Amino acid sequence: MFAACSESVASAELLAAFPAAYVLQTLGGLPRELDEATRATLEYGVLGSGVRQIVVCGHHTCKEPGGALTPETSQVLVVARCRALQADDHIGPILRRAHVTMRALWLEEASRELYACDLEGRAARWMGDEDLEAMFASFDEVSA
Repeated sequence: MFAACSESVASAELLAAFPAAYVLQTLGGLPRELDEATRATLEYGVLGSGVRQIVVCGHHTCKEPGGALTPETSQVLVVARCRALQADDHIGPILRRAHVTMRALWLEEASRELYACDLEGRAARWMGDEDLEAMFASFDEVSA
């Protein structure tokens, strides 16, 4: 499953590259507080369709409610959204029982460079071709 920001210029290009079973596009990638529709989409993806990886993607020009964010702030936000998803009282236990892997990605839209954000809060790391190939291979392993 791929959760992306609905106002990202490059979302369509990025989404076309991922073999995602489901796409969830909302402002900011995932809402600050998960609403029932978002919870239902995530729950159905995991329990009903066997989703085992969720990729949450933020981007450089994110216009989070309240204004645009800096690149550093938007990277921190995408990691925070992943952590909030894992800690959610309803979705968190479902993700843990199903052994769902979470990934946080961040897109620098002008250059179309993709970065992996460490869920432990360390700096984002540029994803070169080898990293992207390895990530796609892991999607193939999970879906097989």
